Amino acid sequence: MKPQALIVDTAHLAYRHTAAPGEALYTKKGNMPTKAIYGIINSLNKILNSNPGIKKVYLCFEGHSKFRYDLYPEYKANREHNPESPQYKAFVAKDKHGWSRKDTLRWTINKIKEIAPKLGLHVVYNEILEGDDCAFALAKQLFGKEDLIFMTDDKDWQQLIYLFPGSKVYRAMAGEIISQQNFYETQGIPSNWFIQKKAFTGDPSDNIKPVVRGAGEKSIQHLINKAIQYGIDPDSPRFFMEIRALIRGMLETGEVGIFKRHLSGFLEPEAEKNYILNIKLVDFRYCPMPLLLSESIDKPLHMDFDEAMSILQELEFDSLFKILKPGSPWFKLQ
Repeated sequence: MKPQALIVDTAHLAYRHTAAPGEALYTKKGNMPTKAIYGIINSLNKILNSNPGIKKVYLCFEGHSKFRYDLYPEYKANREHNPESPQYKAFVAKDKHGWSRKDTLRWTINKIKEIAPKLGLHVVYNEILEGDDCAFALAKQLFGKEDLIFMTDDKDWQQLIYLFPGSKVYRAMAGEIISQQNFYETQGIPSNWFIQKKAFTGDPSDNIKPVVRGAGEKSIQHLINKAIQYGIDPDSPRFFMEIRALIRGMLETGEVGIFKRHLSGFLEPEAEKNYILNIKLVDFRYCPMPLLLSESIDKPLHMDFDEAMSILQELEFDSLFKILKPGSPWFKLQ
C-alpha cells in the first residue's frame, strides 16, 4: 500500500477562515489574529487522524499568476485588490482590534510559512504561480509514488480528481470528501467534463466571462447531457468543433428546447475565441511554468515537540495541545 500525501490549498483556506462568519479570534497577549491558523491546524488534525496513511503534508501558497494575467489582463479584476470595488473597501476596513481582513490574511500566511516546518509540514511556493498550479505540478511529481489527497474548498481543484485517478478532495470547511466514486452524485457531471463545463460557464470569482453571454448553469448542463448522450469526448482535440456540430443538429431537431438563444451563441465566431481563452485560464494543464521546489520538499521534516509546544503556547491554542499527545499522527509526518 502506497503512502498518502496531503496537498493543501493553504491560501484559499486562510482566506475562507478569515472571511468566515463568527467572532474573530485574537490572542490576549500580542493581539494576534489567529482564527484562520486555528481553523487550518484543526482541519489538518482531523484529516490526519482519519487518514493514518498520510506521511507528508504540503502547504501550497499563492504567487502571482503571470501567465494568466498576460493572457487576460482583467483576470481577478473584480477582487479585493481593485481599490475601486466595494469588496476592496470592506477588505481594508479595520475592526475594533485594529486589524483589517487584508492585514489579517497577510499576517496569517506569513505566520503559517514560519511555523509550518516546525510542525513537520512542507511549504510549496513560487512567486509566479498560483497555489492551484503549485498543487498540480507537485501532484504530477508525486503521482504514482503516493496516493494523493487534496484539501481545499475551492471548486477549481475538483479537476484534480480526473487528472490524477484515484485521488480525492477533502473539502475542509464543508466536511465533505469528493472522489471518482461520488463525483457525478455530488457535481451532476462525470469528472472528465468538469474542466469543459468550467470553461463554458466561466468563473465570476476570477472575473472569467462565460463563452456565450447569458449561457448559464441550466443551458450548459443541457448541452453537456446531450454531448454525453452522443458520445463526444471532452478531451478530443476537435472538441469545440464537435460541440458546434452537435448544436447545429440540436437546432435542426429542436433538441435545444428553451435554450435555443443561448446555445446558438456557440456558433458565433466570438464564441470560439472566448472558449480558447477560458480553457487556458481554467485548465491547470495549460500552466507553462515549471514548479521550482524549495529544498524542504525533498528532505524529511519532523515535528519538534518543544518547538510545537512553543508555537501552540504563543498562539494560545490550548485546545490543540492534543496534537502533542503520544501516538499523535503529527509525529509520523516526514
